Amino acid sequence: MAVKLACVVLMCMFAGALAQTISCGQVMANLLPCVSLVTGGAPTAACCRALNSTVAQASTTAGRQQLCSCLKAAFGGLNLNLADLKAKVAAPPCGVEIPFDLTTKTNCSLVQ
Repeated sequence: MAVKLACVVLMCMFAGALAQTISCGQVMANLLPCVSLVTGGAPTAACCRALNSTVAQASTTAGRQQLCSCLKAAFGGLNLNLADLKAKVAAPPCGVEIPFDLTTKTNCSLVQ
């Protein structure tokens, strides 16, 4: 009985951890309003809201690591300067702080 209980507890913990991460599909869908960033423009109000929401969804270490990987894959593959993108969204009017370094060399598995 104790073994079964331990298995149920572990499954619940694992399911909870999965629920707290964000998929790259979700990140891409959330960031559709940020197309202006890809073309070198400033972030729109809709982009700022989308970024704020997406960063908030990545509230755990695993979530931030996943968000890091997704952003690197999405924007890094477009040969964009990731540090410039991070600076653009951190500046007013957006004010969105991405809680990790964002460069093509960032090791997302080390993100806390």
